Amino acid sequence: RKVTIVIGCDWSVSNDLLVSCSLDGTICLWDATLAKCIRRVHGPSAASLLCCLFHPVNNNIVVVCDRLKTLLNEAYVIQFLLNTLM
Repeated sequence: RKVTIVIGCDWSVSNDLLVSCSLDGTICLWDATLAKCIRRVHGPSAASLLCCLFHPVNNNIVVVCDRLKTLLNEAYVIQFLLNTLM
């Protein structure tokens, strides 16, 4: 199993989900009650991901920023979460 360094994480408003981002460009959505990654995708660029935050009101929106200080395409991140939660 590949090991990578997690750089950022954030809890959802409901505290049942955790989103994490890592140096290998991976975004993971975790089910906190099961302690299990329920969705893993790679960011659209090869850049390391440095921070990720849930929207303070809507758990379907996450903002992710890469090492190039670029906010990832909002539609990409929303699609990632909506596909997971449906």
